[in-house]
Amino acid sequence: MFSKVKLEAAGRTDQGLVRTTNQDQFIVAQIRRILEVSQSSLPSEPSRPHFGGPVGHLLVVADGVGGGAAGDRASALALQSFLQFVSESMQIGQVGGSLEDDLLAQFSQAIGTAHARVRREIEQRPELSGMATTLTMAYVLGLRAYISHVGDSRCYLLRDGEALRLTRDQTYAQELVDQGVLLPSEVDESRWSHVLASAVGGQSQEQPEILTYRCLLEPGDALLLCTDGLTKHVDEAELAESLSGRSANEACDHLVTRALEAGGTDNVTVVLARVLAD
Repeated sequence: MFSKVKLEAAGRTDQGLVRTTNQDQFIVAQIRRILEVSQSSLPSEPSRPHFGGPVGHLLVVADGVGGGAAGDRASALALQSFLQFVSESMQIGQVGGSLEDDLLAQFSQAIGTAHARVRREIEQRPELSGMATTLTMAYVLGLRAYISHVGDSRCYLLRDGEALRLTRDQTYAQELVDQGVLLPSEVDESRWSHVLASAVGGQSQEQPEILTYRCLLEPGDALLLCTDGLTKHVDEAELAESLSGRSANEACDHLVTRALEAGGTDNVTVVLARVLAD
């Protein structure tokens, strides 16, 4: 185990070459400890906050769906609600054993809160009926990563020149594959390939199915979160190659550029976090 772990993270989003709006959203954030002194007898201690090092890193992507500006509204509302829950209600710190289950449960609750917020907006504004969004997040704490996921945005682990998909697409095409009706090789051509079987918001008031994952990271690894505007155009071999000799910022720029060069038929969003070690 390395005594000190650092994360280099970046994100990019682009409208693409066909869409008239960008309905994707992303977050790259550090969660830090803070101590704020309100009063003190110490002459050299002003009333100011003391910020500690990062406790963990939060990465999120969301891909809104719906006519007009509805998809944009859905993804923005969902991420605003998610961030509010994390900042005000979650207990985040060192975890292990059963506490990891508690952490994932809290993130699931944050996604459930985001779902309820989008559903409230639909009830208040019927013209937005059907708006929804995907939401894929990763929380990195030291060399542990915790992932929660709804929809078909993805999280990959990039390691040793390979891209390992950690999430499962929640689409009707994937459900047909699971049932043995559709071959995996037929998914991309299926009319159900981008029809969501679970989403934040949408028509159902019931909580979406939230999938959770966890993995151990190694120095040199990277987590890649992306919307389907990237994976429609860039295969997994090139996802892994994007790290070669590039910083996180440069890798994000490269992947977005490659998606645009290949057609840019959808909004494209990329968040990448690479594990560094001292």
